[in-house]
Amino acid sequence: MSASPTRRPRVFVVIGCGEIARAQHIPLVQSRSDTLLGAVVDPNPNVKEAVPPGVSVFSTLREAIDGSAARSRPLDAAVVSTPPAFSPAYIREALEAGLDVLAEKPAGMDHGVLSDLATLAAGEGLVLFAAYHSIECPAMDLSRGWVRDNGPVAEARIEWKEDAAKWHAGQEWVKGGFGVLDIVINPLSIVFDLLGATDVHLAEGSDSSPSSSELRVPENWEGPVSGWTELSACGSDGVEQCRISADYDWSHRGEDIWTIRFRARDGSAMEVRDGGVQMYVNGRRVTVRPTSENKIRPEYEKLYEKFMGLVDSRECDVNVLPLRVICEILSASNIKRVHEYSLG
Repeated sequence: MSASPTRRPRVFVVIGCGEIARAQHIPLVQSRSDTLLGAVVDPNPNVKEAVPPGVSVFSTLREAIDGSAARSRPLDAAVVSTPPAFSPAYIREALEAGLDVLAEKPAGMDHGVLSDLATLAAGEGLVLFAAYHSIECPAMDLSRGWVRDNGPVAEARIEWKEDAAKWHAGQEWVKGGFGVLDIVINPLSIVFDLLGATDVHLAEGSDSSPSSSELRVPENWEGPVSGWTELSACGSDGVEQCRISADYDWSHRGEDIWTIRFRARDGSAMEVRDGGVQMYVNGRRVTVRPTSENKIRPEYEKLYEKFMGLVDSRECDVNVLPLRVICEILSASNIKRVHEYSLG
């Protein structure tokens, strides 16, 4: 996407300088012709070593706003890439400062708060984009085509397992809040997108199995490290149209498993693997394995294309359903205490 010849590039501040910000957001903002990286905000002073030369690092958003204005390069937009417990306050502060906002998932711990922030943004003529990167993955367009041609879908089975010690070593925040549900929102966003779902709830239990969800919480964690959940995606009449089951684990040893299996009512089957990168139909791979050595993932490139389009049209895009469902799972599941799990 090329910058408009009549408009200067938008100046961004990236809030939160964790792994995703360093690997995706910062390089993307710097690589595009219509965006500039004006500042980074992170309370940890050590992140300066990971920030590109010439980019100022501030401990607060207010300092970044004032510092950028003093350099005659006022900020236009903010990327909020922080743990979900901190996201809403940063989103609100950015909006109240007149900045458009791209928020990493999950954009908070409360879907009601996210809805309120969307209302605030729209009322001020600002853009709030609650981004779900998984629905922009390479196999998603083909997967949508399969659902369109073979639907309706009767069943979706999620298997999402990785090792938090591998991906989040030393990051104590993962032990609290949503815990493993922080990553479960990824496959849920894929399933809801492919189904076009608008009404999803925990499934009804049975006499033999009264619970439809269980979360396992280590003795040294506040949030869950693994669990299973049964969900119902219902039509406008309230009748279940698709059963969604999820088996997830943040203490998984071995290769990561990011797979969703779909079964249509006619019996045909489709799988989304590698988190949305690969697609298989009736056991046969129909996507080409990526060969690009570009470290910027294509789904993040598409997120920025979408965000800049929203900036041009002055529209918000805030889907609260994935966040609402993981909030329901967290609040309504049976809790099972398990042995301690260390992040290394």
